[in-house]
Amino acid sequence: VWVKHALENLNVPAALQRRVESLHYFQRMSHDHEAITHLFRQGNLSAPLEDAIRIVLYSNVVKSPVLVNGGPNYVLEVVRVLDDRMYVPGDYVARRGEVGNEMFFINRGQLTVLLAGSNSDFVCDADALENKLEKGSYFGEIGLVRRSLRSAWVRAETYVVASVLHRASIEAIWEFFPQEREKMVQRVAATCEKDKHRAARMKQDGSTRTPADTAVVVAEQQQQQQ
Repeated sequence: VWVKHALENLNVPAALQRRVESLHYFQRMSHDHEAITHLFRQGNLSAPLEDAIRIVLYSNVVKSPVLVNGGPNYVLEVVRVLDDRMYVPGDYVARRGEVGNEMFFINRGQLTVLLAGSNSDFVCDADALENKLEKGSYFGEIGLVRRSLRSAWVRAETYVVASVLHRASIEAIWEFFPQEREKMVQRVAATCEKDKHRAARMKQDGSTRTPADTAVVVAEQQQQQQ
């Protein structure tokens, strides 16, 4: 109720108010932020129990190719610093041209990757990839090891729950797990190499569309696995 009153007092447009209310309803119904916050409040759980619950809650992240071979101690360090975010349909989880310093693991919902058109950098002229990002997909790891800008838009098509890994958090962890950083560097290098080959093919086909980073790679991997 207080959220609705605050929005009304601030004269927020009705359409935007409905989006905010929709997000709060989604949080209450399927991913209660208050419940999770209370559960992990200091003193409510022992450290081993908190770790065990995090492994369960982030099982999708733990099974991702990025972490599956990382070793239990490294995995625990990562899941301890994950930040949950929720999005409503139409939200842009990532925007082309913004600074990329986070990696996203999709836990629920579907998202569309949009690539810049040949003659425009506006999202309204972007081309949408046919394959959706969904549970088990991830994108943005390039931003963890390189200073870069996002090369595509990623838009929520449904209600989405994503776990976010911040560059500052993972860099602190990599200080003690340098071998895991090297694995990520190699993964990013492989992704960038694929992008170069893709860009060359597009140029040969007469397309000047810019290849998106990992989001596109993951979408293509999903198509190959189906």
